[in-house]
Amino acid sequence: MLAAPDLDLVYMREALRLAEAAASRGDVPVGAIVVQDGRVTGTGFNTREAAADPTGHAEIVALREACRRADRWRVDGATLYVTLEPCPMCAGALVNARVARLVYAAADPKAGAARSLFSLCDDPRLNHRMQVHAGVLAEPCAAVLQRFFRDARSRGRRDLSPGTGPAPDLSPGTGAGPDLSPGTGPAPAPDLSSGTGPVPAANLSSGTGPAPAPDLSPGTGPVGAANLSSGTGATEVPT
Repeated sequence: MLAAPDLDLVYMREALRLAEAAASRGDVPVGAIVVQDGRVTGTGFNTREAAADPTGHAEIVALREACRRADRWRVDGATLYVTLEPCPMCAGALVNARVARLVYAAADPKAGAARSLFSLCDDPRLNHRMQVHAGVLAEPCAAVLQRFFRDARSRGRRDLSPGTGPAPDLSPGTGAGPDLSPGTGPAPAPDLSSGTGPVPAANLSSGTGPAPAPDLSPGTGPVGAANLSSGTGATEVPT
């Protein structure tokens, strides 16, 4: 039978395999495994991007599976293996699920809540505490994360570099812009100066020509026209 340190390596390698599966789906490569009574009862990897779920961290996914199998919310005596130090959300979930032991690989100096920023998993003020073992396969697990973010930055630079997108087709008739070849352009705007341009729109009132433009100066104009002087309030609806 393998000793505990050897088992830790075996299970962390499996968690690393799950992390690589997350990377292949476009999610941050973190993998987790729950082991209880010598059996793997839950596995998970990050699904935050794929599921559009802010709680879709590897630890949460693995704990949910383990709890479904046990048909209870507690996983007493279980060890959780994860390739990256748990964040505050996941550390709190481990405490709430009564995990007995946490084994993680790479430290997370920006969000780690087991050792780096907080020590939630063995805080004596909480009603449950667990053993914490850090650094198992830290280098290969950190390397997967570093490669993922390096590739993501490289893709982002390529997407934003000048000239990477297709140039719009501005040839006549393609729909990208107006066709400015002779005789094909849009009709010129009508000349509205006095006495020129198209025939003015007909006044639809019976038997009359075009209506003169209304005088919109304050206090004038036809009955019911909007009073535009200051402070008169909303437009009055003509009766």
